[in-house]
Amino acid sequence: MTLHQTSLDFGKAVAQHKSLLLLISHLRSQYPNLSHLEAGNIAQWLQERKDGLFEKLLITK
Repeated sequence: MTLHQTSLDFGKAVAQHKSLLLLISHLRSQYPNLSHLEAGNIAQWLQERKDGLFEKLLITK
């Protein structure tokens, strides 16, 4: 393996890592943090989540 190939492989790994971090950030933004749920907001969040999923289902049909 040449230095150029190693550099390209490293660049791909960095790009994949950044993509993974963006995906994790996106997923975290879709869910409340644990302390919010522990504070007694589980039922409210579940209802909002159900409503949102139902809306998505209606839009895709």
